[in-house]
Amino acid sequence: MAHLLCFICSKLRYWVSKTKMCSGKMLITTQPLVQHMEKVAALHLRRQIEACRCLRPHEEFIDSLAGGGVAAITKADYTRKLNHTTGFGMDGPVTSIDLALIQSISTRKGVTPEIDLCSLAHPTALQVLTSSCWTVNGFLNAYAYALHDLDYSASGVTSDIQIHKAQEDQMEDFVRSSVQGFKDGGRPLDLLCLLAESAANRKDTTIYLATQNGVIIGSGGMAVIDTDIGPIAHLHIDSTLPSWRGRGVHAALIHARIQDARECGCVLATLETRPGSGSSRNAERMGFKLAYTKSTFTPSNRE
Repeated sequence: MAHLLCFICSKLRYWVSKTKMCSGKMLITTQPLVQHMEKVAALHLRRQIEACRCLRPHEEFIDSLAGGGVAAITKADYTRKLNHTTGFGMDGPVTSIDLALIQSISTRKGVTPEIDLCSLAHPTALQVLTSSCWTVNGFLNAYAYALHDLDYSASGVTSDIQIHKAQEDQMEDFVRSSVQGFKDGGRPLDLLCLLAESAANRKDTTIYLATQNGVIIGSGGMAVIDTDIGPIAHLHIDSTLPSWRGRGVHAALIHARIQDARECGCVLATLETRPGSGSSRNAERMGFKLAYTKSTFTPSNRE
């Protein structure tokens, strides 16, 4: 009887572990899930920097391994978008030496370092940051959608919006559309162009265009990144033209990529956005679950 109970318990544990990853409604935040998501975020940042380096070889784009994560350090004009660290403390304990590496490179480049610290990072990461007088200046939400055995519905998707994968000869159109969709956010136009061009030039990323009557009204990207649990689809660089916001464009872009992610065998879809933003609301409407939150740390003047 004891052997039978052990066998049943082992099968139940196996089933529960599979359920956590295989149903959008049953997605449960666990340390392994978060570690995979943070690795995807770090790889995404690293590949973004690599693409920028190829596009602008005359500039210095740094993607340094630090504290188990990736520190992207470029120049101040590229804002925190290309100047931040992710994955810090996700591979185990970190020390002040890891932090000093990030600070020294940032100082040399004339940028303010920022670290997006996952709430499930090793406790030493928070200890090192607070003891070095780093403080929180913002937050970032990490969302996930498990894709195995998922009957994904098109709830909230407007039928008169067409979504298709961008062809090679449409990449310039994508760049223009992306810049138009982001430019009212206050970021430099040169940065917006670089971000769109880097997405278009990544081998792991597919670009999607939202159109109505042949006119581009929004766009987004999907990077497929291999992990130990299978490929994960990371949705990024989503934008909608200002005159089309609030009309279901972003929802349609999310839906199309979720469908394609399932078809190409991805086990999970992820995205990151600021709390309370339109993007976070759209993600939740389309069924994404908040997996965890990151606190953005930066050095304070008291250091």
